[in-house]
Amino acid sequence: MKVLWFVLIVAAILWLLKWQGSPAYQRVPFEPPGPVVNNAGQWYERTQIRDVIEQHVVVRNFSRLQAMVAEVRIDKPQFTTTVPVLQDLYNGMAFALPDFPAIHAFINEWRAHDPASNVPDILAARAHLAQAWEIRGHGYRSYVSDEQFEGFEEYLQKAWEAAEQATNKGPLDAELCTVRTELMFVLFKSKSRAKAQFHQCQTIDPGYIPLYAKMRVYLQRIWLGSDFELKRFIEQAGADTQAIYGDGMYAMLVSNHTFFTGQVFKPAGGSYSWPRVKAGFEDLFKIFGHSRHVLHLYGYCAMLAEDYPTFAWILQQLGTAWDEEKEIYFKKKSWYQYHLKRTREYL
Repeated sequence: MKVLWFVLIVAAILWLLKWQGSPAYQRVPFEPPGPVVNNAGQWYERTQIRDVIEQHVVVRNFSRLQAMVAEVRIDKPQFTTTVPVLQDLYNGMAFALPDFPAIHAFINEWRAHDPASNVPDILAARAHLAQAWEIRGHGYRSYVSDEQFEGFEEYLQKAWEAAEQATNKGPLDAELCTVRTELMFVLFKSKSRAKAQFHQCQTIDPGYIPLYAKMRVYLQRIWLGSDFELKRFIEQAGADTQAIYGDGMYAMLVSNHTFFTGQVFKPAGGSYSWPRVKAGFEDLFKIFGHSRHVLHLYGYCAMLAEDYPTFAWILQQLGTAWDEEKEIYFKKKSWYQYHLKRTREYL
């Protein structure tokens, strides 16, 4: 009996050590492999891309839209917000149309114009997936009616059929690959297939942030993962993209996770490394400049970590007044004011 208890205690200690941790974080020097993001003067400049896309959608300039997709599939540009231009291009085509019937009418016209193109099929897969979630809602399964769930499953199947059609035509781009990864989780409920799809996606575009963000969602314990599995995924994603973002991917994924729990960093009972997140945001600034989007994510994390000298520096870039941006990123004004009060001595 004593031997059994000894074995159980040792096993528990080993499990605890494995869960808590990775070796202590050591900063890895990072310099971007290419020039910083700069879309100025390009058709995909962030402040004008939606207008450019809408103009082509309205006149049904399918050839130009196809050429734009082909260009960004190859060059893989990103905005200073870290969003890939490819994703925003697909979003922009959908948002230029008023509703789902108009989107599908546009898709059918494109298919008739160019049956070989898989772009309309990708748009169809994304539209069906969006409609599936609109029917279901984003609440827990217990709050979803049988009728809603049936509609959800119906449109997920339609999304898969469109994604398969797009894949068969080719090429498989990063956005289509991300859609397929999500469908492996929500339609087929197969984590192993989703992971296999994810690894295929990495070969297409190893730095496609929406792909990693999608995996982060479905590896949460409320879906098909666990806290331990999610932590390991985020750490591995950071390692896989070290040459592209430094520790930036780790910082982005952890910052996304903060909106679902207050216990993020180790001193507060979480399992993520604030020094690594902090280093990751510094790496992102080297690539994207002091994007207000990234600064706000950094600020939210700094408050959770109670790193007030760092939060003071962030507020020097953003300003201290409560505004619409802070309401979007920081959520509660009272919570922000509490941390602002503790930051005053560093401003």
